[in-house]
Amino acid sequence: MFNTVVELKQINKCQSVLLENLSASLQLSGNFNIGFPGGSWNETIKFNDEIWFHHFEIADDATSPRYWNGFGLAQNLSNNKSNNIVVEINIPTNGINRRVAGFFAENEMGEIGLFHRGGLGGGRKGVGKQAFLRWSSYELTPVLTDGINETAILVGLIESDNFPAKLYQFLLNIEGFKQLATSGEINEATYISDEELLERILNENPKQNRPKKSTSETTGYERSEFVKEFALRKANGECQLCRKDGPFKTKSGRNFLEVHHIDWLSKGGLDIPKNVIALCPNCHRTMHYVNNQKDIEKLKSTAYEQAL
Repeated sequence: MFNTVVELKQINKCQSVLLENLSASLQLSGNFNIGFPGGSWNETIKFNDEIWFHHFEIADDATSPRYWNGFGLAQNLSNNKSNNIVVEINIPTNGINRRVAGFFAENEMGEIGLFHRGGLGGGRKGVGKQAFLRWSSYELTPVLTDGINETAILVGLIESDNFPAKLYQFLLNIEGFKQLATSGEINEATYISDEELLERILNENPKQNRPKKSTSETTGYERSEFVKEFALRKANGECQLCRKDGPFKTKSGRNFLEVHHIDWLSKGGLDIPKNVIALCPNCHRTMHYVNNQKDIEKLKSTAYEQAL
């Protein structure tokens, strides 16, 4: 069992050990523009072929004084643009502060771990700790904090020789996860349980069953991500018309399929489970251009059985 380090003197020591380990591995330095899409600044950072790192202390924040530790991927370093911070693993210097994502904790053998609480979705609704854990190979590690049992992601043991490699894998996982979240390939519906998925569909605003029109150069319809996820899960990677696997794997590992409304939304069809089906791109085009009545009846029967 790990125990959270809460005394300032010990936190300072742990931060120093972290810096020593990283300094031994990140032996290059240079001035780069770093930050987030919302803002960036120039700093001298340390890096190697895999990781870049910058740190400083924020002591003038009355509610959240902390050590700021920012990490990025060196393979993307550029002198011509801002270099995105993949993750901050900040350490509170005022004891226990759960608003700050990082902390140190020590186990029975005296080993110090660097932990992250797991809020890694970039502020996107429903795309956070649980989604990251289900997408990645990480498991939560038990931690005792002032007598309270908690869990967090163990990045690595800061005195270990393999800590930089563990940190690099953590960054790669976060970067991949954020890319999927940004592209919309994963969303609030992707990693919830089947029971919660059905509950969310049932509890959605009834007005969403008949999607709102959104008009630009063409007319589109707002669709429920929960209903879409329902159709994809029921198909399990297989087109529900030709019964062949989707033509390729997506970045999230699924066979690619498209969700089709059997009674078209443009003709008053509803965005509900018994009106959606997952099809390969070829069959999807076929349904929109040919829309054979026998195929319609086949899909309606499948969708109805799935919705029971």
